Amino acid sequence: MTTDVEFPDASDPSLVGRSFTVHARAVDGLVVCLYRETTDLREAQRLLREQALHDPLTGLPNRRLLRDRLQHALARRARHPGEVLLLWCDLDGFKRVNDEHGHAVGDRLLASVAQRLRAVVRPEDTVARLGGDEFVVLCEGPAGGLPPDVLVRRVERAVDGEHRVDGRTVRVGVSVGVAVATEEVPVDALLEEADRRMYEVKQRRR
Repeated sequence: MTTDVEFPDASDPSLVGRSFTVHARAVDGLVVCLYRETTDLREAQRLLREQALHDPLTGLPNRRLLRDRLQHALARRARHPGEVLLLWCDLDGFKRVNDEHGHAVGDRLLASVAQRLRAVVRPEDTVARLGGDEFVVLCEGPAGGLPPDVLVRRVERAVDGEHRVDGRTVRVGVSVGVAVATEEVPVDALLEEADRRMYEVKQRRR
């Protein structure tokens, strides 16, 4: 028999938080156990899972994890009536920041935008980075019962304007496209609708 054992609490403090794989078998009426510590292996596996599902620059969920959460949110509409709100956010002027100040500043600007987006939604909502300067906000409800246009204005006020990065001030804007689903629909269809509406907003802002 093989089993995994963890010690969240133990009489020996040195065992707390450590993991072991235990192999046990009966030999001549006795039970012989072989212990192998797997703490480092489990931590490495956890880090690999984290890296596979999160953006390394901002720490936000990546496209893969967003799609998974969106799929589950849409499936819940069959059992729990309500809205799924998707905000596709694309930065305006980000290329100029990269060209004028370098990619290191651009990367830290993206991290700043990520923090501001997380600050205007609930902890249970998802803010994801799709890549480049594109972010998506996923809310079920939507956020605290707020109308979509109110949440859009919150996002615009949080992101649009000045950001202090490495002692310098840089400016970006944000174009936000909104898609709302009240029933289960294909994930790609909702993402494409939000993306299309974002480009419509971006064209008007230009």
